Amino acid sequence: MMTKRSKADFRALRESLGLTQTDLAIELGVQPQTVKKWEAMNHPYSPPESAWIRLDEMEAEQILATEDIVNRIIELVNRFNGDPGLIPIKYYRDQDDYNVHGRDVAPYGLINARIRAAAKELRRRKLNVQLLYPEEYEKLLAEAKGI
Repeated sequence: MMTKRSKADFRALRESLGLTQTDLAIELGVQPQTVKKWEAMNHPYSPPESAWIRLDEMEAEQILATEDIVNRIIELVNRFNGDPGLIPIKYYRDQDDYNVHGRDVAPYGLINARIRAAAKELRRRKLNVQLLYPEEYEKLLAEAKGI
């Protein structure tokens, strides 16, 4: 039997996904104040099952996305006979930064959480990973291309 999850469990899961209360509120179609109340100890309302279900789905999506990032990079590493040298990965400062330099429409915190998880796994595999802000990343690529 599964133990009832707490308000702290809810907050920890949300934060592990890189979501702010506002990000989650938008995802769930509720007001940010509602999410804040769900997480507040002094408020009687707990997160509804539908919110837990969506967070659990997002966690599963994050695991798959992280595995995809790692697998794509490992595929590239194998093309370099297992020694790619430095593996640069873009990391975003804020939502505006991601809106300019990112690919998908998503909260930058969600994307950065996936990047952190992938970098952690790649480092566990003894690969040399460096997180770079987009401008640093582009400069490194230009230097590598001799531009």
